[in-house]
Amino acid sequence: MRGCWPFRRKKQADTIEWLPGDGQFGLEVSGESFYRDAFLAICGEPTSKSVNLVVDAMLIQERDPHDKNAVRVEIQGHEVGHVPRENAKAVRRLMKNQRGWCKAKIRGGWSRKKGSDVGDYGVRLDVKL
Repeated sequence: MRGCWPFRRKKQADTIEWLPGDGQFGLEVSGESFYRDAFLAICGEPTSKSVNLVVDAMLIQERDPHDKNAVRVEIQGHEVGHVPRENAKAVRRLMKNQRGWCKAKIRGGWSRKKGSDVGDYGVRLDVKL
């Protein structure tokens, strides 16, 4: 017999499920301005036209001493913001595991008139609360 006491079972990998959406992209993400480098990696350098991309986003429950319901938002492995505090608890209730997928829309990121007119990136999630 292999192993020793206490007997431990192998933990099964959590399945990551898609959160329900309604196609409206009604849930804003907060804190995007802190992740400019992430958006440059995802979208490339700003151009004269605004970005309007629909991508997959990973929502990850965090253990944050300042917000016990914090949910981080990642796109293509890059952190891009958090679910706003007022919506985080409702989003966590939808998540069966520590992580969940949803669709996200990235908008903005333009640079016009030689940098005098710049649009920050924004993200909205397709999660029906």
